[in-house]
Amino acid sequence: MLRGIKVLDQAKLVEDPRWWNHQSIHPGNEARHAAGEMHLVRSAASSKKLLYKWRLRLPKSIQAMNLRPNVVAALYANKPEAWQQFLEGAPVMSTANVNVAVGLTNGAIGTAYALYFSAADRAKVAEAERRAVESGSWVVEVPLGVFPTIFELAFPVPPNVEDRGQLHGRIEQEKWIVPFEPCWLDAIQVLAKDKSVTVKPHGFKLTQALALTFHKSQGLTIAPVVLDLARTAGRKGGCSVTFESLYVGLSRAPSDNSLRLLPPAEGQTLEYLLGLKPKKDTVEYLEHGWDLDSGRRAFAGAAAALVAVRRARAPDVAAVARKAPPKPAAKKVAAKKPAAKK
Repeated sequence: MLRGIKVLDQAKLVEDPRWWNHQSIHPGNEARHAAGEMHLVRSAASSKKLLYKWRLRLPKSIQAMNLRPNVVAALYANKPEAWQQFLEGAPVMSTANVNVAVGLTNGAIGTAYALYFSAADRAKVAEAERRAVESGSWVVEVPLGVFPTIFELAFPVPPNVEDRGQLHGRIEQEKWIVPFEPCWLDAIQVLAKDKSVTVKPHGFKLTQALALTFHKSQGLTIAPVVLDLARTAGRKGGCSVTFESLYVGLSRAPSDNSLRLLPPAEGQTLEYLLGLKPKKDTVEYLEHGWDLDSGRRAFAGAAAALVAVRRARAPDVAAVARKAPPKPAAKKVAAKKPAAKK
């Protein structure tokens, strides 16, 4: 299943510029957030567009503590998920169900359209914009205590809507512009005085979509895309990459030319991929090729797909040794006890 798939190297970045703005898929949210910020910074520099980043608002219980600015800043240190970003034209995913009837649900992806601040904060933001342009970084770090009021996303106009006036937002140049307002988000953990504290921040139910998890990438076609699969060498268990998630990641790209693996860092390996096995349900589904909704055969090539899934072949990476998958252990059958005599 992995034969022919290559790692992303410096030579590929030089010969094919589209890989500078690739998207990526990761096992967990921590890696996804860090990679997403890296993608946004690179896109801002190449497009010469301003990238806005701001800290999520802390709950009132922490605000009431009147912490010093350097202490508050430390809460956000090395915590990418405690920040949100806006880059005009970048893909952004909704994490809320806004209008289920027309498909604007959790997981819907639009493009960043406009970001608004209150009149009282505009001067502070303008100064941050000036510094970003003069430094050539194009990254606008919104001052501490300043938060956007509206984040607009652009989506295609839903084809199944007769009265466009009923859509939330507005229509501009055949784009559906949807405004999002800040609200309370899911709890996150931040560091405060060398302790991990769980807080429920205030922000937008939106997240960058340049880097996704395997789960959130289901159903999408992404090109070019890089898969983050490496893990620490010698690590046992605790890996969130399963055979099914690997299959999801590999099937996001339309061709092998649009797919690369993130090269393992020092002390990391890809060898564990050779031991991944499909679940029984996965094999049964591909054997029969059933569409669970209609009860009919989903595709004529189900048998061929099953053969591909059953293959356990190593990726074309020098760091990974080719070896056969382990044989399943023989099942032990317990002997039946003789019936007791009456």
